[in-house]
Amino acid sequence: MNRLSRGLNAEFYKWIDDVKRAYRQKAEFEEILKFYESKMASYSSVTYDSIQVHTTNNNTEKKLFFYLQKIDQINSKIKRLDNTISIYIEWVGKLYNSDRKILENLVLYQKTTNDIARELKCSRKNVYRIINNIARIYFAETHE
Repeated sequence: MNRLSRGLNAEFYKWIDDVKRAYRQKAEFEEILKFYESKMASYSSVTYDSIQVHTTNNNTEKKLFFYLQKIDQINSKIKRLDNTISIYIEWVGKLYNSDRKILENLVLYQKTTNDIARELKCSRKNVYRIINNIARIYFAETHE
């Protein structure tokens, strides 16, 4: 996408790169979240009985709070990424099917323009023309 990002459509290509990154990072963060949640499940719960108040293990509580903070941070990052993805999905829903198919191949499947042209049985120049039309639509909607 770097070669395409020069020129008037740079903002559109930056947005596409952000959406790609959001999909990739969401999967990574969900994996990290599962790890922290599994760490939380391995600890026994903290008891606050009057007899055991002085004998509770402070180190265990610190680790639990650390994992709770990490889980909260990861959840907030996932929410931000979900917002980016939902804006993309909503915007793509407004496109024609042919435009949508090309954009999904670029973003979701990360195919090259050569692969897309081969799949659609058209020239690469035609694929670039369609991408530029999609970029114009994006620019017109974001700069109203």
